[in-house]
Amino acid sequence: MSLQYWQQVYQNLGAKPSLQDDYLCPLLRQHSGRALDIGCGLGQDSWLLRQLGFEVISSDFSAEALALGIQQGFIDQPLQADLRQLGAMLAPRSFDLLLANLSLHYFEREQMAAQILPSLFALLKPGGQFVGCFNSLDDTNYGADRADADGYYRDDYAGEARLKVFYSEPQLRTLFEPYGQCQINASSTERFGRRKSVYLLSLELKV
Repeated sequence: MSLQYWQQVYQNLGAKPSLQDDYLCPLLRQHSGRALDIGCGLGQDSWLLRQLGFEVISSDFSAEALALGIQQGFIDQPLQADLRQLGAMLAPRSFDLLLANLSLHYFEREQMAAQILPSLFALLKPGGQFVGCFNSLDDTNYGADRADADGYYRDDYAGEARLKVFYSEPQLRTLFEPYGQCQINASSTERFGRRKSVYLLSLELKV
């Protein structure tokens, strides 16, 4: 989806709900080091990581989101970037933590496996941690009941075609276990006034 799409999303919706403290904090193995918040939106998760002791690079495709996050004090090191380009923009093995809170479900699984995950995990130090939140196939409040047999839901939003991907636990394991042992938990959260079903994933990169 285009940059114009994301600018309009943040102008219309405002804050992106954050991964709540009681979800994120128990997943973290450490509370210091260098973190990359991928698709950070306004940066609420970046702010939480900073309070815990991390140095945080907050990356998002939308300059609108980053500007609002800086204004509200959530972001102090912004990086406007298409997440597909982060591997080429940042130094390899330079992060202790990668966080992706509902930011990786806009890509077909084949692209995730072949392009996106290899480039992102190249940024993580050996033994570093990836933490992610993903749409669940049980997430019927947000389109899972309209997804096709592959868990893909396609619609039109803000004048552009949009892909939204829903996952089963085995599908997440297929994508992520080549990089390390995964801990995956089904959970739910409140998002824009409705319950949202998600998977929380934590992985330690193989040394």
